[in-house]
Amino acid sequence: MPEGLSQNHRNDIADQYAGGTVHLLETTLADDDGAGDLDANSEAEASTSDSDWTITHDNAAGTTVLENADAINFGTPGDITINQIVLQSADDPDNLLLDPDPEGDTELDAGDEYEIPEEGVEYTLGGE
Repeated sequence: MPEGLSQNHRNDIADQYAGGTVHLLETTLADDDGAGDLDANSEAEASTSDSDWTITHDNAAGTTVLENADAINFGTPGDITINQIVLQSADDPDNLLLDPDPEGDTELDAGDEYEIPEEGVEYTLGGE
């Protein structure tokens, strides 16, 4: 995220992701991959609403943080190793926020339930 964005601009960016769909991936996507690659590689997904997210600002640091305010439940996604969590924009499905290291790789066995706890996903916009 480029430095120098105002709080309003950072907030506008964060707003488009609040209420988006969260995907669990075994295969890592790149920043320029779009919805088609995401759909082909998503092992599990969970829809969220705007109220599932909080947006906070630190103007001294020039950052805005988007964080899940509620747990995100994926049920039993199957026998997978999660190595990336992707948040897909609610406004434009080609816009993605990538978490390339979600608390390290998480291995799930068939039948295991998976839930991201409250405040378990955080995206920082702005800063360095």
